[in-house]
Amino acid sequence: MSAAAWIRAARLPAQSNIALPLFVGEALACPGGVGLSWATALLVGAFGLFDQLYIVFANDVADVDTDRDNATPTPFSGGSRVLVAGAIAPRSLLRAAIACAAAAGVVSLALAARTGATSLVGLWALAVALLHAYSFRPLRLSYRGGGEALQLLGTGLVLPLYGFVAQKGALLSFPWAALAWIAPMRLACAIATALPDEPSDRRAAKRTLVVALGARATAGALALLQIVSLAAAARAFPVDLRPALAVPASAALVGLALAGAAPGSRAMVARVGALVFATLSLEAIGVWGQLR
Repeated sequence: MSAAAWIRAARLPAQSNIALPLFVGEALACPGGVGLSWATALLVGAFGLFDQLYIVFANDVADVDTDRDNATPTPFSGGSRVLVAGAIAPRSLLRAAIACAAAAGVVSLALAARTGATSLVGLWALAVALLHAYSFRPLRLSYRGGGEALQLLGTGLVLPLYGFVAQKGALLSFPWAALAWIAPMRLACAIATALPDEPSDRRAAKRTLVVALGARATAGALALLQIVSLAAAARAFPVDLRPALAVPASAALVGLALAGAAPGSRAMVARVGALVFATLSLEAIGVWGQLR
């Protein structure tokens, strides 16, 4: 087992999918940067790293059979391929996943001790439980339908709440109205990353939304979700920040223009990349608007 194989298994570019929702929550807790603790932010970042490693390691183990049948993997989907290639033993990767989940729990305990916000431990436990329900029996909801909803709960609610509570210490003071621009785009991102895997998911009877709805209806659903998020952001963001929404809007349009891309093609990689970038750029704008 080489270091290169473990780096590939870590899928570190996926960290943006965890780090940004966490930082969105931190920014919402500290308008204008007032009260932002960078020491706390570093601990939140450590939680995000361990959480992301737990997710990608555990998903590789849970999806190994489907990944072996997947002839259309992309940088966004289809797993890291280390188990498919035999580069790491499944038992080793599962042990690493468990260790990373435990490390995220230790960081959460440290943050709870530092801030007095014991709900951080509960949010950690919920994050771990969501992944287990997503990938593993008895629920394995990514195969039974509902996988995208669990991803939405994780990245669109639990992670922003975690970042907010870590900085603010008060769960109930979270600005729930912000979910109007966070959640729909996060759901769109969850749907988008499953697009390239549609052929193997269909053969494995994995009930993702693209398998259930078909390509055309999924493209319409993605566009609608993105419009809802962008419209909510246009209302919530300061007037001088609204022109920046052209960036995620343009990325969303690129994704829509490539709606006919076939799994396994470069156009599909570009499509998913554009849809993911729409989500990340919107959240980055939201963070900048809160902290400046």
